[in-house]
Amino acid sequence: MEMSSIEYIHHDDINNQQWDRCIKSSFNGSVEAYSWYLNLFCDQWDALIEGNYKTVMPLPVKKKMGQVIVYMPPLMNQLGIYSPEQLTNTKISAFLTILNKRFRVINMGINKYTPVPGRIFPLQRQTYYELDLIRPYMKTVRDYSLECRNRLHLASAKKYSVNRGISPNDIISLIKLRKIKLESTIREKNYKLLRMLIASLVRYKACELYGAYNSVNMLACIALFVWSHTGVILLFAAATEEAIRDDAHLLLLDRFIEKYSETNITLNFQYTDAHFTPNLYNGFGAAESHFQRIQMNHLPFYLKPFFR
Repeated sequence: MEMSSIEYIHHDDINNQQWDRCIKSSFNGSVEAYSWYLNLFCDQWDALIEGNYKTVMPLPVKKKMGQVIVYMPPLMNQLGIYSPEQLTNTKISAFLTILNKRFRVINMGINKYTPVPGRIFPLQRQTYYELDLIRPYMKTVRDYSLECRNRLHLASAKKYSVNRGISPNDIISLIKLRKIKLESTIREKNYKLLRMLIASLVRYKACELYGAYNSVNMLACIALFVWSHTGVILLFAAATEEAIRDDAHLLLLDRFIEKYSETNITLNFQYTDAHFTPNLYNGFGAAESHFQRIQMNHLPFYLKPFFR
């Protein structure tokens, strides 16, 4: 493959319809790669594109201290190179070589379906957790840890009810009124980003919102599940301290697993915070999976500390 067939395209010159058509048909497509999702989180994103949108690679970019850098925006964990065809090492190397020559600072997660040759970039292997839902629910539950099953029994005894279809405004109200701490990247945006995300996901029929209500019918815990091809991502979650003590957040995950058992769906536990942790996901029988993170900084030594 000739590297000249891959072009660096600036955001204003990207055809969103052709782009989204490529992502939709890609074997490794994901919701984060659609143009509308990228537009929400990136002030600017450019791309490497092969041919007539045959293969594409989104690049969230921003300028810092005069340097254009590739970075991962909030609520975006993994991107990659997308194509309807399986990616060869030659093609991946061609894309990444262009990326390496163009930028001096890159911090970017690359999905597991885009294996990055180690000779091009310094790489870090990062862990997340996945649970296949193909089996009957009761067989899946048998793989829950004893601690997880016990905590679910206690949570059920607290008479929490789990509902689907709560509104974006319910989520924002819960966070504000109950003073739930969020990661700084969301908090600094004054919730506008989160509200816009949920509204867009609802518009594109790409999500399900689950909420747990306590015994006096007050919303105490929420989870945002996002559909992404044949997978589902736990993209965001929040709970009051009371709900955490009562393990209501476990009920949300268990109810989703029960609903979609015996389907060809993989649940990707992408969201992590002080309460939604790898140990929690392990308790549900989720297995470790890995992706690569490119972390490159070729700036002079006196500038490097400002780009970590």
